[in-house]
Amino acid sequence: MGILNLLKNIFKEAEEKEPKRIKVNLSEIKPILDKNKEKIQEREDSIISLIKTNIDSFSKDIQEKVEIVEKVDIESKEKNNKIKAIVYEGRKKYIEFIERLMDNLEEHKNIDNFQEIIENINYSFSKFNESSMKSYERATVLIGKEMGAIKESLKKFSKEILEIYNENKNIISEKKSILFSESKLNENLEIQNKLNKIDEESNELKTKIKEKENILNEKLTILNKIKNSEEYIKNIQLKESIIIKEEEIKNQISQLRQDIDFKSLSSFFHIFPEKMNYIKRYKESFLLEFKEDRGKSLVNLLNEAGLNNDKISEQIKNISMKEEILEKQKKEIKEDPTNLVSSEIETLKENIKNWNDELDWIEKRKEKLKEDEKRNTQKIKEEFKKINIDIEEKDNFKQI
Repeated sequence: MGILNLLKNIFKEAEEKEPKRIKVNLSEIKPILDKNKEKIQEREDSIISLIKTNIDSFSKDIQEKVEIVEKVDIESKEKNNKIKAIVYEGRKKYIEFIERLMDNLEEHKNIDNFQEIIENINYSFSKFNESSMKSYERATVLIGKEMGAIKESLKKFSKEILEIYNENKNIISEKKSILFSESKLNENLEIQNKLNKIDEESNELKTKIKEKENILNEKLTILNKIKNSEEYIKNIQLKESIIIKEEEIKNQISQLRQDIDFKSLSSFFHIFPEKMNYIKRYKESFLLEFKEDRGKSLVNLLNEAGLNNDKISEQIKNISMKEEILEKQKKEIKEDPTNLVSSEIETLKENIKNWNDELDWIEKRKEKLKEDEKRNTQKIKEEFKKINIDIEEKDNFKQI
């Protein structure tokens, strides 16, 4: 076990003793990770080198013992030919399995990962033991001592590899912790890059919103100034006056309809389809038909039937006069100067709303990233505890 003693001297830190815990700031994670990663890599390289040396020694030892087995004169043994044939075949097959095992071990020397090389050696030995058992039993019938020497070499090598593993298996967990922490650290650094970009986007949006809000306030001031101008107020008053007068005319036309004797009118023209069509239209849509020609066709029908009178004529004349005045007033109405400004204001409000919605979405995205960052940091803390390091939350991850 000289090799194992050498290993223990090289790696004194592997000796069982209560490790001292240290505390570090969050900003110190990266250099500590790099340092521990380098340290573990050096240990791993030395252990793998030791395993490869053991493989070479084992290969040389097993080859010598195989040569001894091959030189055994089975024919000289005092057994029948059938048994000798079984032993011959058993020896031949067993040596083939040994050679295959040694080829596999030679290939494993190309592996530079401690866990991987151990797993591969273990797998190769498991397959060898499983497949060579019968051949070994057959060969040992006549050459037990020489075959036993090979088996002892196999046991010795297996024991050495197992002890190397048991002495240094903490490297596997430490390496996993470091690699895992490193991946989470890199994720957090990437998150920080994303957060920085998000902050840039957010600031750009806020600047745009501020600019548009300033323009909006200017437009609102202009709109307010227009609405308080004498010209605008007069225009509004004119519109309101026209609406009132339109309602008055509408009421007068409704009153006129009540004064028309449609029954007598229909009775007079009942044999004239064209005239009856006029009467029917007036009866069903009096207001619409009256406005169509200001009651001229109605007056003609009334005069022809002898149903017109001074009251009706005066009503029609009065309504027509008011409508003429109203038409002139409508022409005096100017285009509303607030339309353009109001449209611009609505567009600005819509833009501001959309950008604010985008800001809300950005904030939610930002919160999600911060949650991921916090979760990663917690996982890093847990992994660092495994290697006796406590992380203090004195500074923000941005400082890394």
